[in-house]
Amino acid sequence: MPLVTILTDVDALVAKKKEVCEGVHNAVKSALGKPDQYITVAFTKSDYITVAGKEASVVVEVDSIGGDFNPLIGEICKVLSELGGVPAEKVVGTFRGVSFKE
Repeated sequence: MPLVTILTDVDALVAKKKEVCEGVHNAVKSALGKPDQYITVAFTKSDYITVAGKEASVVVEVDSIGGDFNPLIGEICKVLSELGGVPAEKVVGTFRGVSFKE
């Protein structure tokens, strides 16, 4: 744990899905301080996503035991911008804190 799920219809990100997942993995590692063996990143191409009514967007869902979402989503947005030219305003994210019991 943590699990990061990325949903997008941005072709540039889909074409670089491996690099996107590696970049997000490294963002989780640095922002949340989690070891490699516990980090999972899933990438799903969507047919159509809108954020604020605009297409070509990204949804990032994070489930984690502890951590601060603000630094993490900032790091993830940098990765998405560098690899796919996606501005931060086209990214929406959610963070769900889970307990050891789940």
